[in-house]
Amino acid sequence: DDAALRGATERPKLDIWNTGDSFLELSAGDYEEHALLLCNYFQAVGKEAYTLLGYGIPEGPTAYVMTRDTLRREIILWNASTGRRFLAEDPTCPLTSVGCLFDDKNVWANVQPSAKPRDMQWWALDDEKCWRPFFGGKGSFPPPDFIKSVQQPHLTYRRTSEEYRADLEREIEDKLQRHIEDSRGHRPTDFNRSVGTKLKTLLKRLEEDASGIKALTAAEHDLAIERIQATYRMVGLPMNMAYTDMQPLIERVQESNIFMADAPKIQFVLSAYVHAYPNYVCS
Repeated sequence: DDAALRGATERPKLDIWNTGDSFLELSAGDYEEHALLLCNYFQAVGKEAYTLLGYGIPEGPTAYVMTRDTLRREIILWNASTGRRFLAEDPTCPLTSVGCLFDDKNVWANVQPSAKPRDMQWWALDDEKCWRPFFGGKGSFPPPDFIKSVQQPHLTYRRTSEEYRADLEREIEDKLQRHIEDSRGHRPTDFNRSVGTKLKTLLKRLEEDASGIKALTAAEHDLAIERIQATYRMVGLPMNMAYTDMQPLIERVQESNIFMADAPKIQFVLSAYVHAYPNYVCS
């Protein structure tokens, strides 16, 4: 936000929160925009949900969504930017501290002795010794008669064209292949395109599984790999990322260091699958 708007003002460290419709139109946003949109989705389907501000690893200041399931007595913390969810008591949750919660009616500051999610009283929003409300509490402001939302009541979604999806997929494969060839220098780099085509089908199934479209069973996954390993000894890994630009993809491939392997008659496989979501959001 600061980089985008510095030319319009001399004040540094700007942090502008976009509304849901603006976020979708720009197809870009921070942790706050992702969390607000997800929280609004949950509330629209009748789920008890709150936006959470705190600190996380590796991003530092961050925004999550907290949902409470009264039937299962579960507190779930959602990282809307990555799509991952964690139980509040999970010690591997990358959310390290909680500052406050808010919804469309109030804001609650965390005043508990601990800000670690697994040590907190999540079911005690009415207890001012744990959560101090902005409206309606002792020493707080009186509840307003009416709060007008800045969000649009309806969001407009644009279908991402197949032409855009296919062009982006080819561009990713071409640029990553050239990067690998350049990184290997004078050593020959032989790409096996037949295996790449077979793996593309598996990549599509992995994305469908991750997005909840259709579950990928272990048997289905293993069968696809075994068919390739019947002919080739294969070492590798899948990578799943939201697409913003090429540089993060190149850096992720660079970190794997697999392309630097060398042996007589060694071959490489590079396959990319782009799954298009509305508003030209791609994974």
